[in-house]
Amino acid sequence: MGYNLFKQGDCMEAIRLYKKSLGISSTAGKDFEPLTLQSVSYLGVVHVVLGNFDLGEKYHSTCLRRSEALQGKIHPNVGNALNRMGLLYDQRGDSKTGLEFFKQGLEVKRKSKAAPISVVYSLSNVANGYKDMGMFKEAHKLVDEAFAILQNQKMNMLDGFSLLYNTRGKIYAREGKFKEASEAYGKTVEITRQVEQTSYIYMKRLVNLAEVLEKRCKFASALKLTKEAIGLKDKVIKALPHNSIVTECLQCMSRIYDLTGQHDNYKETLYKIDKECNRLAKECTLLNNQQKLDQVNETIQDLQMKFKNLKV
Repeated sequence: MGYNLFKQGDCMEAIRLYKKSLGISSTAGKDFEPLTLQSVSYLGVVHVVLGNFDLGEKYHSTCLRRSEALQGKIHPNVGNALNRMGLLYDQRGDSKTGLEFFKQGLEVKRKSKAAPISVVYSLSNVANGYKDMGMFKEAHKLVDEAFAILQNQKMNMLDGFSLLYNTRGKIYAREGKFKEASEAYGKTVEITRQVEQTSYIYMKRLVNLAEVLEKRCKFASALKLTKEAIGLKDKVIKALPHNSIVTECLQCMSRIYDLTGQHDNYKETLYKIDKECNRLAKECTLLNNQQKLDQVNETIQDLQMKFKNLKV
C-alpha cells in the first residue's frame, strides 16, 4: 500500500504506511529482517524525493549496513542499497560521491548476477555520473552495454529502453550535440507515451526534448511540446508539490516567446513563473528543504530583473 501511494505521489501517506509496516516487521523476529530492510529502504527513497537528505541518508545507511550483515557484501540487495546511496548524493548535489556509490553498486550487481533490469538501471546511473564528470566516451560505452542487455531479453522492457534513450539524450545534450540529443529524447518520449502519459516522468521528458529543440531553433516544435507538458501541471503538482518541473517548462516557454518576439505571451509567462515560484517557496519552507528554496529564490531574483527590463 505504501509503495502504491508513493508511485501515485502521496509521499506523506506512503511514509505513514512504511512506518507502520516497519513497526510490525521489526518486532516480529529475524525471519522478517528482509521485509524490515525493504521498509527502511523505501523510507529513505521517499525522504530523498522530498529533499529530506539527512533523514534519507540515515535510512539508506542503516539499510546498507544491515543488508551486508544479513546477506554478505556481494548480493543484489546490497547493490540496490549502494545505488540508492548514489542517488541520495547525486540529488544532494554531490555528483562525485554519488558516482562512487553508483560504481560500487554496479560492481556488486554484476558479481552477484542481479536481475538484468537492475543492472541496466545501475549502468544508466553510472553513465549519468560520467556525463556530469565530462567523461562522455565512457558514458556512451555503458549505455551501449545496457542496450545490449535489454535487447537480449525475451520480454520487451519498454521502461528500460525509455530510460536508456533518456540517458543517451542527456549525454548528447551535455556534449552540445543537440541534433543527436533531440533524436534520443524523441525516442524516449515516444516510448513513454505508450506507458505513462500523465506522470512527472512524462512531463520531464517532454521538457527535455523541448529544450534541445529550442537550442536547434526549432521553436514551433519546442513550443508545442511545452504546451503539452504544461497540460500535465495540475496532476504533477498534486503528485509532487515540491518539484520544479513546472517552472522549468514555463522558463522554456518564456525563452521561446522572447526569441520569437511574442512579447505579450512572454510577459504573461513570466507572471506564471512568478506565481509558481511563490508556491514552490512555500512548499520548500514547509518541507524545510533549504537547498531547493535557495534555487527557487535565485529564480525569483532573475525574474525581478526581467520584470524591470519589461518596464524600460
